[in-house]
Amino acid sequence: MTRLRFIIYGQILWSVTCISLILSLFVPSMIYSQVVSPRISLTSSQDPSGIILNIKGMSFSGGSMATLYAKNPDGSQVAIQNTDISKDGTFNISHLFPTGYPAGTYQLWATDNATGKFSNIVGVNVPSTPKAEIKTPLQTYMANHGDLIRAKGDAKIYLVQNGQRRCFANEKVFKQMGFKRNSVKDLDPQDVMNIPEGPPIWSKEIVGSYPDGTLIRLQGKTQTYLIQGGRKCYIPDPETFQSRGYSWNQVIEVDQGTFDSILTGIPIPSIKPPFQYIPPGQIPGIQPPPVGTPPPYQQQPLLPPPSSQPSPYGSSTTPPTTGLTPPQPQSSVPFFPNGTLIKGSGPDIYVIENGVRRLIPSMETFNAMGFNWGSVINVDDQKLGSLPMGIPFPKKR
Repeated sequence: MTRLRFIIYGQILWSVTCISLILSLFVPSMIYSQVVSPRISLTSSQDPSGIILNIKGMSFSGGSMATLYAKNPDGSQVAIQNTDISKDGTFNISHLFPTGYPAGTYQLWATDNATGKFSNIVGVNVPSTPKAEIKTPLQTYMANHGDLIRAKGDAKIYLVQNGQRRCFANEKVFKQMGFKRNSVKDLDPQDVMNIPEGPPIWSKEIVGSYPDGTLIRLQGKTQTYLIQGGRKCYIPDPETFQSRGYSWNQVIEVDQGTFDSILTGIPIPSIKPPFQYIPPGQIPGIQPPPVGTPPPYQQQPLLPPPSSQPSPYGSSTTPPTTGLTPPQPQSSVPFFPNGTLIKGSGPDIYVIENGVRRLIPSMETFNAMGFNWGSVINVDDQKLGSLPMGIPFPKKR
């Protein structure tokens, strides 16, 4: 009887061990798999120091980071705060609009740094403050992308970039990036400490005019770009734009000088299926009938007797018309020889290869491949868009 009891206990212990092992393998993935659809909500309260916003984020990527952005009444856009996201995809932060801050409606949203998706936009109205109540010395510094700052009495200089303060590793790096000491702003030490600290700048880096995550387009143009790594990256179509949670009122229009000063990066991958390649000589848009469906009956023309003259269609059996060479089928896709360099109104340059256009991702790659500007052909955007897009070339240095 005792032996039977030990056998039963052993079987129960083995079953419990197996169930625990299965749960350890599958439950974490069930817990942490989440649909990333960022949203924020906020509540505000009045304080003698100003308006305090309590911002709550939901449905972000658990365990990553989010950046809070603000669009000011004058249209400028800044990253104002970074925050950690908890494992359940939420966060809670506070932000102060100090007394005397410029009045108007501010638009706030947050970016999921892991996916690049934007949350919904929430408007905040900051009322005007009577002049008698404005206390300029107490105003808090608003971090602006590209500012050079340091705490009063401290020699360490920081660059404000993407909502963070990053110190220069040494004086040499500071000068290599073209900065001057007379551009440095001396701030209250507490204002400097309020800005999250990012990684140091060890070597010369690209500092864009706008923080990462900013959406821009050239005045009078519809092509929209996303700032990533200080470069403007083309968003190829509205479907890709909307799939990333962007909103059209987040796009900032810039002048030609500002647009040209921002280096061009690799385009954002499109979510649309790739273009179907149509070999030369075929008419686009004609699809084969479904399998199992008999082809429609067509009256077959009488063929002329065989001729020793080569057919203008090669192996085609289409009969010629009387006395005239039949016209070739017209394709809506323009033809360029392999190796042709083309570009539209934008800065992107492509190489034609087997009927498709392949993007050259950077000027370093362009030069490394031995190309020169004199060989680039300008084409209109409609003709450029009709060419199927191929796989971009690997980036070279």
